[in-house]
Amino acid sequence: MKLPPCFRLILWALVFTPSLFTRAANLPPERFLAFPDLTLTRGATSAPIPLADHLRDPDVPGTAARITVRLAGQTRTIDLALHDAEAPLTVANFVAYVNAGRYADNFFHRSIPGFIIQNGGFNFLNDTTFDQVPTYPAVKNEPGRSNLRGTVAMAKLGGDPDSATSQWFINLADNSANLDAQNGGFTVFAHVLGDGIKVADAIAATPRYDASGLDSAWTDLPLSTGVLARANFIETDAAIVPALSHVVTSDDPGLVSATIENGALRLTVSTTRSGTTTIRLVTTDLEGGRLESSLSLAVYDTKPAI
Repeated sequence: MKLPPCFRLILWALVFTPSLFTRAANLPPERFLAFPDLTLTRGATSAPIPLADHLRDPDVPGTAARITVRLAGQTRTIDLALHDAEAPLTVANFVAYVNAGRYADNFFHRSIPGFIIQNGGFNFLNDTTFDQVPTYPAVKNEPGRSNLRGTVAMAKLGGDPDSATSQWFINLADNSANLDAQNGGFTVFAHVLGDGIKVADAIAATPRYDASGLDSAWTDLPLSTGVLARANFIETDAAIVPALSHVVTSDDPGLVSATIENGALRLTVSTTRSGTTTIRLVTTDLEGGRLESSLSLAVYDTKPAI
C-alpha cells in the first residue's frame, strides 16, 4: 500500500562528541511539605490527604508519559517527563494523541544513529496493514529548550516552523547546534528519564533498511530482520502515568487502616480501640528512586478538648 509522504526533518550534517551528552538528573522523590501528626476519634475516617501536596519527583515537574517498546521480542519502556510549563501547547497536543489512542500500535519508522529516532507517524491497523496516524491541527512552535541528548522534540515540515502534528523524535546526541536554530527551532517538550535512553540507544543500534518503496519516509527503517513483517518492527504504545507510586502501611492496622485512593491517603480508625500508631509511606519514582515518610496518629475515645 502506498501512502502519501509523512512529515520529515530536514537534517544538516552534525559532528558531536560523547562529552557533550547530557541526561536527566535522576534525583529521588522529595518531601517538600511535612505530613502533620493527626488526632482522630474512634470510628472516624480522616479527610483525604493529597500526596501531591507533600511529595514530588524533582525530575518530573509536570506530566509523565510511558512509551512501551517491543524490541527484539522483549518489552521495554521509555519514560518521559513532559515540560508542561515550558511547552504547554506542545505537551497538550502530545497528551491529546495519547488519550485518544492515536499513539497505540505505532512504530519507530526512522533511525539515524548518533542523531535521532523518530515515531508518531504510522500505526498498524492489523498484522498486515498500516496507515498514517490521524492528525490534529498543527501546533504552534514553542522553541526554547535545547535539543540535547535525551530530550524529545516535535518533527515538522521543512520551511514551516508551526507545522508539527503527531511525529516526535528522541535526540540521541547533543543536537543543539543544528536543531535549536533550524526552521525556527525544534520544540523540545520532554526528556527521557533514567535508563530509557539505553532503550533509545538499543533502537538506534537495530539494523536499518531502505523500505522507501513502501513509503517514501522509510529510508532508514529499523527492523530486527530485513523482512517487512509486523513482528520485526519496533512497535510502541503510549500512556500517561503517575510520576510517583506509593505503598502505605500501618504499624497497627487493627487500630488504624491506611489506603491510597486516587492519589490521596485515607485513614480509617477502629470503632472499639484507642491508642497511637505510625503510618508509613514508601514512595517510588519512575527511575526507581525511593523515599520513606511517616506520620503519627493518636486515636481517642472522644475528641480531646482544645
